[in-house]
Amino acid sequence: MLDHQKHIFTTLLNQAICCLIFFALMIIFIPQIARAFCHETELVGDWPFRIIPAATRSSSITIEWLGHSAFRLTSSHGTKVLMDPHGREGTPAAGIPSHVVTTSHLHGNHSFIWMASGDPILLHGLNLRDGDWNRIHKTIRDVSFFTVPTYHDSQLGLARGKNAVFVVSMDEICVAHLGDLGHLFNENQIKMLGKIDVLFVPLGQGGFRITTEDAVKIVGQVKPKIVIPYHYRWEGYVEEFAQTFKRVRKVKGNRVRLSKDNLKKNAELEIIVLQDTMMEDQ
Repeated sequence: MLDHQKHIFTTLLNQAICCLIFFALMIIFIPQIARAFCHETELVGDWPFRIIPAATRSSSITIEWLGHSAFRLTSSHGTKVLMDPHGREGTPAAGIPSHVVTTSHLHGNHSFIWMASGDPILLHGLNLRDGDWNRIHKTIRDVSFFTVPTYHDSQLGLARGKNAVFVVSMDEICVAHLGDLGHLFNENQIKMLGKIDVLFVPLGQGGFRITTEDAVKIVGQVKPKIVIPYHYRWEGYVEEFAQTFKRVRKVKGNRVRLSKDNLKKNAELEIIVLQDTMMEDQ
């Protein structure tokens, strides 16, 4: 009888130890998992089985504007993400080294995947078969991705089809690329976006995408720390947009480095205007 009681006690003790180890591991790893995304973890399909390398206080990302709607993000771990690649003349013949390529929709100047070199993973915001949304929630290397379904026009896609906003979480910085967004966000879309640090916003005359005036309203909806405009062909567009805001920084070149620590110090929204190094080809 005594041996049987000892066996039961040993079994319960072992189970308790296993539970304590499990909860200790969850306490350690859940913050790493949760910060891979820019909003509530229940919106992300991969949780809780994805663990990404932790960012350090000195971690920073590099943002490069490659003209039109194309950006390349590089993480502190060296992961390179090419977003909305175009096929415009002036693209380097050897291509742009990339680990991941994202496309907001299927128009050629936003989905020219051959702009990338290497063997990148392709994340299409729209289904190649029928143009419907691909619901993307995944982590690749040290970078997390998810999409928010939107439209290319203000008529629920009747004129120009659908569009996918890509949100990228890199080194604890949440970046949103709006693609060819054609309307203001609704409440559900704002919730899906989550807390955005850096917003890439297109500028235009309206019609099939948002106007410069709408772009200002969208900045007010999203409330990011940094805004980088794109998709404008003449200096007047960005000047009209930028004059609405107090803090505007014009960069001599097409790239900028940002860190989470620096963003935390930003008490006021900042507009960063990058130089399109291929402007003459537009």
